[in-house]
Amino acid sequence: MAFATIDVTKGITGTIPVANGGTNLTSGTTDQFLKFTGTTTLASAADNAGALSFISSTTIGAVDNFYINSCFNSTYQNYMVVLQNLRATADCNLRMRFVSGGSFESGTGYRFAGTGFDRGGSARTYSGHDNTSFNVSNSLDGDDTASQHFGIIYIAAPNISSSRKRITGHYNNSHTSGNSIDTTYNFAGTLEKSSYAADGLFFFPDSGSFRAGSVSEGHGLVKVYGISDS
Repeated sequence: MAFATIDVTKGITGTIPVANGGTNLTSGTTDQFLKFTGTTTLASAADNAGALSFISSTTIGAVDNFYINSCFNSTYQNYMVVLQNLRATADCNLRMRFVSGGSFESGTGYRFAGTGFDRGGSARTYSGHDNTSFNVSNSLDGDDTASQHFGIIYIAAPNISSSRKRITGHYNNSHTSGNSIDTTYNFAGTLEKSSYAADGLFFFPDSGSFRAGSVSEGHGLVKVYGISDS
């Protein structure tokens, strides 16, 4: 029995529906993918973005402080900030403030607490109430370039004015008692300020300055990600 063949390059116009074995598309875009939902085909790279969406990466210079501006908006409610191997020129606490419209908030509404252990098993804790900034790296050693801070900060609803600005996270740093005394902390904090929508962050050491970062060497970098709701 002979079977008829059809040249699909001729005689067919438009798209072939999903129900008939097609994609319902005439073309695609680089890096997009196909996702089928019943009789509909979606082709969007955004659908494959995953839980985290990259927003910005900043390489720190040899500066006393720095801003991360315009990193929060209404697109995402929650954010993740990676502080990758930050270094200081003197023993210090690494401080963070929220920013709105290019100006940091320095009122006494910052509250925080951290608890952890050093590699010798000794407990290390710290806290602050009615401060003018968060302490996001306690007792960071600044003796040499091998002393670094690596941590992740999660921020809840920074751009929603009716919501208090809450943070939580964890980090590892070289303690001021010696750069070989690695210390690991969990911490959390809240900015008690009503009707405030933050769109950025401000960082500074409370002593000394930052050492310059390097992308190729993997230090002195701050990366911001939006956390998808679905």
